[in-house]
Amino acid sequence: PTEPRTPATWPVADAVSTSITLYDAPGVPSDTTLDNPTWEGLDVVFSVIERRGEWVHVRVSSRPNGREAWVRRQDVSLRTVPNRIRVELGARRLTVLHGDEVLLSTTVAIGRLSTPTPVGAFFVDGVVRLDPPDPAYGAGQLSVSAFSEVHQTFGGGVGQIAIHGTQAVALLGQETSNGCIRLDNDAIRMVMDMAPTGTPVEIVP
Repeated sequence: PTEPRTPATWPVADAVSTSITLYDAPGVPSDTTLDNPTWEGLDVVFSVIERRGEWVHVRVSSRPNGREAWVRRQDVSLRTVPNRIRVELGARRLTVLHGDEVLLSTTVAIGRLSTPTPVGAFFVDGVVRLDPPDPAYGAGQLSVSAFSEVHQTFGGGVGQIAIHGTQAVALLGQETSNGCIRLDNDAIRMVMDMAPTGTPVEIVP
């Protein structure tokens, strides 16, 4: 039998209201309401798992990692993204795929043993280009809906990880970060072009 192919498009939900109530199940509100935009000025976005009538089952950029919730269809607009990102920590490799086609593969630096990069199914929730490149984050960063299991806060933020550029290319291929995934600046520029908000990010051991 033929192996099923990986989808070439992925559903995304963008918040259209200034505050979004998360629901534990359709019609069952949770204790969480999200401000839109976020405290960082980024638009709230969700990765869509399924639609059920006037409800949308989503992945949320929130602790705990892997959090799922339901949102009202009227509170979001739906679209698709074309690609997905796979990060293999053991291989120190990031790959951008369209379906099963490899668009880019590059060596990365990952978290130290003491501050590991979290594993799981996540998504891009922000794209920030930096020109000129920043000493710490290089030419830009993709904020990922994954949070450090060690740092509850970091650098004034909430301990969220990112895929970002670096000026320290000699450290690529090593365990050297506080949990973020570092690429060279040429690679992060290409990845930012290929991975708009909502793009799935799978991080595996």
